[in-house]
Amino acid sequence: MNEGQALAWPFLFLTLANCYFSRDNIMGHAKNKIPSCDQCELCTFTVFKSVTTQDLAEVSDSKINLFIPKGQRIFSEGNMPNGLYALYSGKVKIHKNAISGSEQIIQLLAPGDVFGYKALLCAEPYGSSATAIEDSLVCLISQDVFNKILDKSHLFKKDIIFTLSDDLDFAQNRIELSNKPARERVLNALLSILTVYGMNEETGELNAKLPRKDLSSLAGLTLETTIRTLTALKGECIIDFEGKKIFIPNKAKFLNTTTVV
Repeated sequence: MNEGQALAWPFLFLTLANCYFSRDNIMGHAKNKIPSCDQCELCTFTVFKSVTTQDLAEVSDSKINLFIPKGQRIFSEGNMPNGLYALYSGKVKIHKNAISGSEQIIQLLAPGDVFGYKALLCAEPYGSSATAIEDSLVCLISQDVFNKILDKSHLFKKDIIFTLSDDLDFAQNRIELSNKPARERVLNALLSILTVYGMNEETGELNAKLPRKDLSSLAGLTLETTIRTLTALKGECIIDFEGKKIFIPNKAKFLNTTTVV
């Protein structure tokens, strides 16, 4: 075990303890809910879609199933990685502390997404943190198994590179958006929620109830500016809201608005 791994293990133990013992009989709960990898439909369209049956069985045998309560930190910026995380159910946000000390959400994750891989590939501390937005089930795949499959499978390596490329494009768009007006930034944040989590086509409700603080963090604005902008968008009948629930009454109008601002 190298020095980085030795420093990371206490944090990993605390993370596992918080996840396992935050509710009664949580280990049984998680294992009953997360299937083996060969039975998991998510594996058919994630970075594991090209992994051989034999390697997938090794992933399944070695993974740790975690129940992450809403608001629980999965890993923290500055800690060393110990494995690859895969979201089975729930919602997770990737965020980091801005220079001002405020939180900045840089990505929203949905079931099927893997995360924590950049630090794993580079053997460096996490550059951001991951926290459950709602109760979530997460698979933790060991660093050894991840590296073994990465060395063996060119297709798996290719899929990881594609994922990194997508993240780079997303980060570039976020940088460009930081210079845009508040209205465009809020619309883009809402579009991100719609794209990642979808909406109820009958009611128009977005399938994620983010508090205003998280929405303002995603838009990169102050809470006051975000609330004021949401109220203005509601006045234009582009959105509607009730508490944390946000509705898009006319999806076509909303999408057209986000493309022309």
